[in-house]
Amino acid sequence: MSVGRDVYFRPPLSITGDLHLDGAKIDGSLEAFRANIKGDFSAFDMTVVGRLQWRGVNGKIGEFNLRSTKVGSLEDDLISWDCVDQLNLSGFKYDYIESPITVTERLELLHR
Repeated sequence: MSVGRDVYFRPPLSITGDLHLDGAKIDGSLEAFRANIKGDFSAFDMTVVGRLQWRGVNGKIGEFNLRSTKVGSLEDDLISWDCVDQLNLSGFKYDYIESPITVTERLELLHR
């Protein structure tokens, strides 16, 4: 999939079931802001030129796969990671992070 603009997952959108964005190329940003997601989220080898916003996300995500994914920036918060059971970040790359998460909190998250 190739998208020439931003992709938004915002209320009232609610995703139930597995979401696959493997290999997707998004020329804008991917914004999951206050999204309700229930199921696995696979974004293996995805490229997001802009930002990946992962804030205010809720639901129940079994596995969130960002393996080999590249984003311009990561904007996230701790509460959004709490709904993820398994996180695969092997090879995940970003240019910078915009986040209220402290270094200690980030290390605990990565250890999980």
